[in-house]
Amino acid sequence: MTQKSQPIWPLKQQSAPLTQPASTAGTRDHRLDHARGLAMVLVVLGHALVGAKSAGGLSQPWLVLLVVIYSTHMALFFLLSGLLAARIQTRRWSDVLRTLGQRILWPYLLWSFLLLTIHFAMSAHTNVALAHYNPLSILWKPPSVMWFLYYLGGAMVLLRLLSPFSNVLIWGLAAILIAAAYAELVPQELRFVGLFLAAARCPVARLEQVLTPGILTLASLAAGITLLAAIRETGQNFSGYPAFGLPYLPMLVAGPILIFALSHLALAKSRADSRINAFILRIGQQTMPIFVVHILVTAGTRIVLLKLGVDQWGLIVCAATLLGVLIPMMAFSIAQRFRLDGVLGWR
Repeated sequence: MTQKSQPIWPLKQQSAPLTQPASTAGTRDHRLDHARGLAMVLVVLGHALVGAKSAGGLSQPWLVLLVVIYSTHMALFFLLSGLLAARIQTRRWSDVLRTLGQRILWPYLLWSFLLLTIHFAMSAHTNVALAHYNPLSILWKPPSVMWFLYYLGGAMVLLRLLSPFSNVLIWGLAAILIAAAYAELVPQELRFVGLFLAAARCPVARLEQVLTPGILTLASLAAGITLLAAIRETGQNFSGYPAFGLPYLPMLVAGPILIFALSHLALAKSRADSRINAFILRIGQQTMPIFVVHILVTAGTRIVLLKLGVDQWGLIVCAATLLGVLIPMMAFSIAQRFRLDGVLGWR
């Protein structure tokens, strides 16, 4: 191949003009950035809620929101990543491995080490204390949120390995991974790898096909069932990973469809240039710094506010979410100014 290779990192792409939401040759489907921005906000809010839950401060309505968020947000990230990583299948292995090293492996190693170290140092103040400190464990045991990069990197390598095979085989393997995860035969994170593989074989240009009234109606019904299941689950002894169970299986697809439809509506020509949309798009283009830093900010905000005597959990969750988005974005701007974004794994 003589063509110059393009970046394949699925969480950081250039965007098309706001007035061109649809994907065309040589442009970027801006709705994907918007949907990714919404997903990132849900991730931060979800972790703020998890921290509050672990501290014993959430009432049932907050717990319901937590379960609903977890039924959708990571599924959306893996589906979007799969859609945008489809080009991996035609790249040379040297290009793929170099990009993976820069965009996934380095951020994973750096931030896994930092998160593990800070967690151990702050164990006296965190919800879960670390009894032992073993930095080498990050090679097989991703700390905190870093499991996402761990499995995403593996999914991208697997996608390249499977590139010669047909769509039927890929979609079949995706279905097997999802089913095996829910049967607890494999780690539950592999359900997201299945979503990634399936999405990588779906053309981005055909996304409008999910915006039909019939599909949106089915997705809305799935959301309603999810809400009822969440209310039922959180009314009992609620423990374990939120939204992991067969009642929530439809939301792996239905939730992302509804969020994409929301992004499609938000970027309609009449209101595409609103400040809110511009901010969400900016979040969608800065997911890496937000993703790796927000867990420190949300936990730190909760700890500080509790130390100051604030006991209103709604206020704590909202403050942790807002700062969990804004502080990493400010850190990214500073890192760019001093050309440290590459060193930090944010480029």
